[in-house]
Amino acid sequence: MPQSTSDSIGGTTASASAALAPRWIRVVGAIAVVWNLIGLGMFFADAGVFGPAAVSPGVAAMPRLVFVAFGIACVTGVAGSVGLALLRRWSRSVLWISAVATVIDWGWVLPFGNGASMPIGVTVLVGAGLLVWLVELAQRRGWLV
Repeated sequence: MPQSTSDSIGGTTASASAALAPRWIRVVGAIAVVWNLIGLGMFFADAGVFGPAAVSPGVAAMPRLVFVAFGIACVTGVAGSVGLALLRRWSRSVLWISAVATVIDWGWVLPFGNGASMPIGVTVLVGAGLLVWLVELAQRRGWLV
């Protein structure tokens, strides 16, 4: 049985609000966790964790700040997506941090990287934007606890 909190959202307890959330939002959150784990794996590869052969060719030219933004985007993307899947209120700020870091990262990669990264870059940016939109919707509807 879910534990109820004393927070009241629109006359219902926080656990009742989460219970009213549609199931699809949790499914999207779970899919986002997998997506962001793939991104985190790419970050680890580019950081050389899996050996020098796994590092993308353009990483050497990438400014350190942009590479740090890449890591922040991935880690906060995973954490925020877990929070979204669990309908946690803190996922909102974490997904915003991820989106900003994603814009910093891809804001450098798209104009200065190779043209082959354009499709994935646009996909990642759109995905980050959709996650922020979704967490904002969940917040407005009172689904986050």
